[in-house]
Amino acid sequence: MTRTFKTESVKAVILDFDGTVYFQRPIQFYNLIRIGIILVAKPHKYREIQIIRRYRKMREHYSESNMPILEVEKDLAQALNQSQEEIRLIREYWLIQSQSSAIKLFQRKALLKRVAQLQNQGALLILWSDYPTAEKSKELELLPDLVFCSEDSRIKMAKPSSAGIDLIVKTLRIDLSEIVMIGDRDDRDGVAASRAGIQYFKVGRRANQMLDRILREKQKKKN
Repeated sequence: MTRTFKTESVKAVILDFDGTVYFQRPIQFYNLIRIGIILVAKPHKYREIQIIRRYRKMREHYSESNMPILEVEKDLAQALNQSQEEIRLIREYWLIQSQSSAIKLFQRKALLKRVAQLQNQGALLILWSDYPTAEKSKELELLPDLVFCSEDSRIKMAKPSSAGIDLIVKTLRIDLSEIVMIGDRDDRDGVAASRAGIQYFKVGRRANQMLDRILREKQKKKN
């Protein structure tokens, strides 16, 4: 059950990364064009794209089934008779390394500006993603206070499991009512937040309005 939420009491913002800090549809369109160009130049890369598609479907299934997310690489490697390292390298190239420049182009500047202002007012910024974010967040010049990934051995479960939030709360040692989460998927981020008992806002106008209210309240206290 979510605790009573008051904007003036917010001390930490948990920010999902993929799909939240950037506009997803332009990224998807960008990826389609990029994949087409790559396949024309290097047709043998088609197998890697097939592997990535299968990998993503398996991650969705494991997330919904509350299964350890790191098991995806191992199980897919066994199914394809490849090494786990080969699967990891393919994943890191297609889903992490090659996404960085596009993320910078299509970032949600209004959201990130507000988040930076909140940090300046003393609020903590926590990144929590199902994928490693270190490389991609550098492109946005994000300076989170803490970073958590569902692939962390202390978490293991991807959203909608609340394992990540539970660890964040344990680490921060602040009340649930003092934490707010922003994400892009109600069925993943929203459910995880609800299970953990914290307030959730879907990225967009409502989230920006909520951040503006928090900023005003913090400014009032300062004055």
